[in-house]
Amino acid sequence: MILVDTQADLCSKFEKHFSGMDQVSVINARFQDVQEWDCVVTPANSYGIMDGGFDYYLAEYFGPELQRSVRSGLYVHYSGVQPVGTSMIVETGNEKHPFVAHTPTMRYPMSIQGTINVFLAMKAAMEAVQDHNDNVRGEIIDTVLCPGIGTCAGGMDSNAAAYQMRLAYDMVFNPPKRMTWDVVREIEGRFHG
Repeated sequence: MILVDTQADLCSKFEKHFSGMDQVSVINARFQDVQEWDCVVTPANSYGIMDGGFDYYLAEYFGPELQRSVRSGLYVHYSGVQPVGTSMIVETGNEKHPFVAHTPTMRYPMSIQGTINVFLAMKAAMEAVQDHNDNVRGEIIDTVLCPGIGTCAGGMDSNAAAYQMRLAYDMVFNPPKRMTWDVVREIEGRFHG
């Protein structure tokens, strides 16, 4: 995984919270400047309207067909409104960068400060990539590019966003072996402690 963002402060928070993880790197740059990746996570809205924030730059990069593919997928899989806490892998038609993980952090542009939406979105994106790789008959996703989730239109504090992203990453790749109320209290306490 490559965590990429133009915000230097957010990248320093990524480095802090993802410290010691060899499989995760941090790049302070535009996503367009990163050469090698298979899938990019787009922190989106539930309606697939790609006219602001990171979505805007992604739609500009891949062209109008990306938004059409996203919207089509939303109607097929979510009756047009994709819930926060889900992620959908969409083909881009780009041979070098073949996939986008469309991952809503909010229903429509709004503040998500004080929520766990970043955690839910990151967890959903990682699960969608795993599901794709477990069930695909074609090309697998090897390298995922991920910007700061919820830090633009969502207004999430960079430290809180990076922290929630790391919690979600751990939950997917190192889940608790047994779920008890004590484990739940520990997990939930991380959001409030």
